[in-house]
Amino acid sequence: MMTRIPIMLDEKDALALSRLARHEYRDIRQQAAVIIRDELTRRGMLPQEQPTEPYPQPLQLLQAAGM
Repeated sequence: MMTRIPIMLDEKDALALSRLARHEYRDIRQQAAVIIRDELTRRGMLPQEQPTEPYPQPLQLLQAAGM
């Protein structure tokens, strides 16, 4: 189940989030969810998941797509 949580950001924070989302090829909402999940894990509020790889970098994504 997914829960929606409205988040108010000032303009500079929203712009920074948008730039990061574009850099990592994510929707801005997905990027916010990743940041929140990572921070909750770092603070010990969520269990540490062992990803098979770190988040793929844009170049790795393009190479995997044959570009």
